Amino acid sequence: MSPPFLTIAIPTYNRLRWVSMTLPRVLEEVAAHPGTAIEVLVSDNCGSDGTLAYLTDLARGNPPLKVSRTERNLGAEGNVRRLTHLAKGRYLWLIGDDDLLEPGALGRVVSALEGEPDYLVLNYDCYNDNLNEVRNQNVLRLRGTTEVKDRDTPVRMLPHFGFGFLSCWVGKREFFESAPEEALREMIPYGMMVLIDRYWGVSTFTRGRILGDIFLRTRQAGPADFPAGFNYFEWFVVGGVKTLEYLIGHSRINPGLAGRQRRWLMLKALIPRVLVERMNGQFRFAPTYRMLTPCLGSDWFYWAICLPVMTLPGVGLVARIARAFVRTRRKFAAK
Repeated sequence: MSPPFLTIAIPTYNRLRWVSMTLPRVLEEVAAHPGTAIEVLVSDNCGSDGTLAYLTDLARGNPPLKVSRTERNLGAEGNVRRLTHLAKGRYLWLIGDDDLLEPGALGRVVSALEGEPDYLVLNYDCYNDNLNEVRNQNVLRLRGTTEVKDRDTPVRMLPHFGFGFLSCWVGKREFFESAPEEALREMIPYGMMVLIDRYWGVSTFTRGRILGDIFLRTRQAGPADFPAGFNYFEWFVVGGVKTLEYLIGHSRINPGLAGRQRRWLMLKALIPRVLVERMNGQFRFAPTYRMLTPCLGSDWFYWAICLPVMTLPGVGLVARIARAFVRTRRKFAAK
């Protein structure tokens, strides 16, 4: 029996609310393409909230669905790696259990794979907690389709968190298995296994397609519009810079591009966070400095821009004035 063309794999743990929303949409999309061999794998990471019973019952009426359960909790990234090894499809699409496919998304993915690229990058929107109200459209800020023929284009085009968002990457199984296990183990303390295997993949496989159309909706996790599965600051700033430094050290990424990524990370995540904390009187310089300097100290932008934002008294005053202005404006707008 020939292997399936595509495996859609969903890791889950004690999130029955989300997987019962996401999985039926996936199965509807699969049923709409009977001519394409697609398997759907779900790995229950030894949960206790009734997810396994739900999945088992759903699988009885859906032959493409295969349900697996771990004997012990492997951690989020361990469950993802497990699915990578269980998948039998030529291509693999890992989807978060709280990420919803847009109608027709699967058909567009299958069409994009007909040219046999090594991987696809899919754009997405960020929604509220119920996935029914959009908060941030076109999160990756992409337009049209970009054909990739080198390893630097994705790093230049995609924001750093785009590499770590599980659901927006589709690729050959080898794409997700190209990073050596020692690299993945080294990134475990930073929660960066998912991030580094995509960076490693694009530096190994150079035929890709970056698609600007919207394929998915993910949840917002707080006041900033970023995916719900990660702590943006600690993972995508601190752990992300560690990942870039590791990849530079192993010649998997262009140091010049990595420098621009560092500055983008700091501008997008570090500075707004520090300003908000300074406005609220919650900022503590010493622990932040101790955490960030080993990661960011090699970048001039950290010393010239970020450190003054963290330390100069006038910055805090400007932040408080800005907060007062915003509050006053909202007050008058409400009248």
